[in-house]
Amino acid sequence: MTPEDQANLATLASSSIINIIDVVIISVGYGALILMTYIALRTLSMKPYKPSKKVFICCWAMLIIFTVVMIYIASFTFDIISGPAQKLGANAANNQIIFWSYMGPIVQAIPIVIGDGVVVWRAWVLLPEGRYWKMLVTTIMAANICVNVVYCVADDIFTLGQIEGFGTSWDWIALLVSLTVNVSMTLFIMWKWWDNQGTLRTTSSQNRSQLRKVFLLMIESGAIFCAMQSLTLIFTMLAHYIENAPLELIEAVRLINAIFRVATAWYPAAVIILIDLNKATVKTANNSSGMRNRTFTFSSVLHTLTRNKE
Repeated sequence: MTPEDQANLATLASSSIINIIDVVIISVGYGALILMTYIALRTLSMKPYKPSKKVFICCWAMLIIFTVVMIYIASFTFDIISGPAQKLGANAANNQIIFWSYMGPIVQAIPIVIGDGVVVWRAWVLLPEGRYWKMLVTTIMAANICVNVVYCVADDIFTLGQIEGFGTSWDWIALLVSLTVNVSMTLFIMWKWWDNQGTLRTTSSQNRSQLRKVFLLMIESGAIFCAMQSLTLIFTMLAHYIENAPLELIEAVRLINAIFRVATAWYPAAVIILIDLNKATVKTANNSSGMRNRTFTFSSVLHTLTRNKE
């Protein structure tokens, strides 16, 4: 065996290990998502109020999309799609490969948009009175959706040329826009929470742990999700910037992307569980009497969106 053959064999072995780890991460995340979705839907069904259908649609949509992600990852890792299709002929196998190649950016973009929508819904009820802020948030979310649509189209139909040294893919651009939406909404929620801590201390006699409140706030407002998204964005851009990127960097990007997919899928169900267990108390603006304490459930957020009022 020549040194070149040994190097190729080592590269193949390393790539195979990363593929298996990728599938394991996605599989464990998928199993946890099924459990979290069941808990979220069961929690909602046991509530005295009638939960909004949009909540159930959100949970089921994320579960279905992540099921497609599982099939997508497994099909390219273990070649379970093209193998049976080859028995039907070369054209059938080629069509299957093209189909799943087109599905790649779509199954990555939709969970991100759903997660962004959850953050926007959570921040919506805290917006000051007036159309300006609601129009601004709506515009930001619409721009985010448009960028993800362009990313899917650009990744499927054509390849962009180099733009001032940046990479050729829209994946990091879509991540950057999504991160901007999440950071903006998260900072707004954290500001509202911090701005009303004095009022909460004077109006409540309960001794709550500050650490517990901050931790729950970070989860429900998307701060942890933003941190994971930032890490994914950094490594994705490094992979585009560095010419002839080392195998270690490419492997790190794949692992981080796998963890990010799981975090994206978990986020809506986690927020629903936290909020609908009434563990998140926030403040909202009153039209005439200033501020008041109110415990929001996720369905109340959707109710606010439907009625377009607080």
